[in-house]
Amino acid sequence: MAYDIKRLLELSVNINKFIDPDDFFEAVINEAMYITNCDGGTIYIPGKEGLTFQYVRTKSKYITMGRDSGATSLPPIPMDKHYACAQVAITQEPLNIRDVYYAKNFDFNGTYVFDKSNSYRSHSMLILPMSSCFELVGVIQLINSIDPETGHWTPFTSEHEQLGKYLAGISAIKLENMKLKGLLADKRKLGK
Repeated sequence: MAYDIKRLLELSVNINKFIDPDDFFEAVINEAMYITNCDGGTIYIPGKEGLTFQYVRTKSKYITMGRDSGATSLPPIPMDKHYACAQVAITQEPLNIRDVYYAKNFDFNGTYVFDKSNSYRSHSMLILPMSSCFELVGVIQLINSIDPETGHWTPFTSEHEQLGKYLAGISAIKLENMKLKGLLADKRKLGK
């Protein structure tokens, strides 16, 4: 399936219409998953304790968690290069992993726990920095690209990476604007 670039252009034009963070994160994850034909996605933003979960989705397991529905209650990922998403946050370079169970350079214990508790198997992973003016504002993590012909998992392609980087870039600008407007304040701290 060839990706219709018009979709990405439409999103880049319409992205400023989002006011609610969950709506914005959902749109970004859905488009990233569509671009890469993958099964799962997560958006993190950097915080005092590390990378905080903002939006989590796994299509095949019917899991969707936003800021208002539990994502931010998950423990943050420490800003330590032993964690793949933190490595991307620190270096601001994408990371394309063929199979997380064979990647020896990173700690994927959180992924293994998720897999075991949900009868799932994470394979391929594409992690992209969301940077605005060279400052990291978020990270997109995508899991298990699916071959449309066989229905089996496949590694993410260089085309997935290029389109994903563009999406991460335009999303970072909106995310930075949301942060500046105070729309990403931690609701637990605000008592709401």
